[in-house]
Amino acid sequence: MTYLARKHGWHDVYPDDERVRATIDAYLYFHHRNIREASVGLVAPKIRKDLDIPEIMQGLAKRTLAAALNTLETGFLADSRFLIGSSVTIADMAAYVEIGQL
Repeated sequence: MTYLARKHGWHDVYPDDERVRATIDAYLYFHHRNIREASVGLVAPKIRKDLDIPEIMQGLAKRTLAAALNTLETGFLADSRFLIGSSVTIADMAAYVEIGQL
């Protein structure tokens, strides 16, 4: 998403300000290792039963997701409707899609 935003000049969802971009990027890294990781343990066992994901991984995914959602609520969303700043960014888009799936 960052590549597309830079390439096409989508400054409304990925502002030019490098500090804001760094904060968005930080969320996306957090997202990848926390929210996305939960998909492996929670969604995959439902749609890819052939993967035979162990119960221990599913339980870990639930704990990871619970901690990540807590971080979103108490950190990123503590003072705003949006993850970064006062409007939608690609961080919000990533969160919405993944959490909606879960």
